[in-house]
Amino acid sequence: MKDDLRSIRQALGVPTDTPVPAGVGLVGWVLDKTESSGDPLLPTVLEEMPSVIWFAFGTDLGKYISQVRTYDAKRSHQTLIFVIVNSVEEARRAATEWKVDSIVVQGTSFTRMHGILVDGNHDSWNDSFHITFRRPREWRSRNL
Repeated sequence: MKDDLRSIRQALGVPTDTPVPAGVGLVGWVLDKTESSGDPLLPTVLEEMPSVIWFAFGTDLGKYISQVRTYDAKRSHQTLIFVIVNSVEEARRAATEWKVDSIVVQGTSFTRMHGILVDGNHDSWNDSFHITFRRPREWRSRNL
C-alpha cells in the first residue's frame, strides 16, 4: 500500500509534504487482523497522506475512524473519511458519533451494489446512487 501511494505521488509529481490526491479503501474485517499485528496497516497508510480513506465491511469501524482522527490531530492534513453502511442505524451512527465526511448506504434488495449516500435526512433508501461530499460550510451533491 505504501509503495502504491508513493508511486502515485511520484507519477503526479506531488511533493512528500503534500496530500496525495488519491483515496484508499480499507475493509474492517481485514483491519481487525492487521491492526493487532506487529505491522499495522492504518498508520502506514496515514503516513502517506491520502486525501480520502473509505471504510467498509466491519463490525466496529468507529475505532478505525477514531484512529484516523487522532492521527490527523497531530498534523495539518485532515483525511476525508467515507464509510459504507447497510442500515439507517449505521448511517445515523456514522453521521452523529463518527462524524464522517461522506456516508454511502449499500442496499440489500439486489445482488448488485447499489444504495444512496445520505446527508443525514433520509430514513429509507431507494435504488439510486447519490454522493454527498461535506465541506466545512457547504454541502455539494451529485447524482450518478
